[in-house]
Amino acid sequence: MHCAVCGGDLEEFRLLDAKRVGYVCVHGHSFFSWCEPFGRRFCVPKKVRPLAAGATDVEILRYWLTNPVAREQLVDLLAMVCERLIELVESSADEPRRLADESLKRMATRGREAELLRFCPTCGKPLSMYHDPDDSWVTPLRCQAGHHFSYRGWRIWFREGGGKFELWLFPADDWLASTVDDALGREHESTWKELVHPQMRTALSHLRRLLA
Repeated sequence: MHCAVCGGDLEEFRLLDAKRVGYVCVHGHSFFSWCEPFGRRFCVPKKVRPLAAGATDVEILRYWLTNPVAREQLVDLLAMVCERLIELVESSADEPRRLADESLKRMATRGREAELLRFCPTCGKPLSMYHDPDDSWVTPLRCQAGHHFSYRGWRIWFREGGGKFELWLFPADDWLASTVDDALGREHESTWKELVHPQMRTALSHLRRLLA
């Protein structure tokens, strides 16, 4: 598989969230994919036993991200938030993620991430946008070898080995911040009310400022 930004080879690297796989090229452009379909299950966080009183905010986030039972009841969007907040608190973001953040800030503004995607993830040949009158919901892309892709909302999806495969850019912090705001009930409260455990809500409230 090839980097969609520079065309170089991608290698896997480990993420804290076991439900995702990271990929990085020699230039530090990073992506990830989901080990199971993104967000396609109904979460019931109230069934999860919380950590004992006295746990730190980072311990709470790490528990919900890495404990198999808790992770199964954690909204996937919040899993991305938890991992990023842990990195920020511990100042231990690995080199691939640090370079990915710098690349996003340097090369794109919010809403224009598709401009980063210049090479085919399948063969590494130049990638270009084209007009598809039948689908205005996504940004269509194709390479010189005829591989077709779609882009929307930080992710590019395509056919690989006879099946559908997705690559995600690591979302910028302001995008993650809006997810936290939703989870805290500042917007779309009715949607999120039953999806965020009270212990998780408290930890997110304390750490929200790090994504400002």
